[in-house]
Amino acid sequence: LEDAGISPEEIDMVIVGTNSPDTIFPSVSCKVQGRLGAVNAGAIDVQAGCTGSLTALSVAASGISSGIWDKVLVIGAEVFREIIDWTDRGTCILFGDGAGACVISVSEEKGGFISTRLLAEGTGHEMLRLECDENNITPVVKMKGNEVFKFVNTVMPKFIKGFCEDSGITPEDIDFWVFHQANTRIIDGVFKRLHVSQEKTLINLPDYGNTSAASLMITLHEAIEAGRIKSGDKVCFVAFGAGMTLGVLLYEA
Repeated sequence: LEDAGISPEEIDMVIVGTNSPDTIFPSVSCKVQGRLGAVNAGAIDVQAGCTGSLTALSVAASGISSGIWDKVLVIGAEVFREIIDWTDRGTCILFGDGAGACVISVSEEKGGFISTRLLAEGTGHEMLRLECDENNITPVVKMKGNEVFKFVNTVMPKFIKGFCEDSGITPEDIDFWVFHQANTRIIDGVFKRLHVSQEKTLINLPDYGNTSAASLMITLHEAIEAGRIKSGDKVCFVAFGAGMTLGVLLYEA
């Protein structure tokens, strides 16, 4: 909020993307709203797997463009250590904790959100899930890693190409990609199929692991801090997650 130059009282809505809330209800967004003193804001949690913060951004952009809100605080936050089976090397070595946030607001300046697309493939809901089993009283993450890998590498390139075509651009026109940090091989594979240079993205997976819904927010922050995103750049956010869910969002900086 300090970076955005606004006070908590100016926020119209708090939207939190998370898959690891400390309580089912009340929502994380309500707790954040209360602790910030954002007395004029509503609060929404978004649970869409690792696509959570991109979905939250899409909701925020839609609300602002329709005139419902002027300023929206969007947060991606995860504490995956609480929902990991530490005896399962197929998941425990992959995930990390993290959080990031941004403020989306009405502006008369050039740029802003151009388009977004969200898609679900519910027939793949068993690929990545949170559930109890005979070894765990509390729910833990269960993942069919090979199936997730194949699904994303098969579906995501076509999904992105279709989105770009409908938005009147090509993947090569994108100046910078904010990509969900799930697996470097997935990112490599998607970029190769799109014929896009990896110099147009930032990889921080080795530093934090897969921080799920926090991933895009952390990557966006680091890209801005590193000067990788300049005014006028076309920035494409890409995420996929449990559900299965897919999301792409195009923004002009």
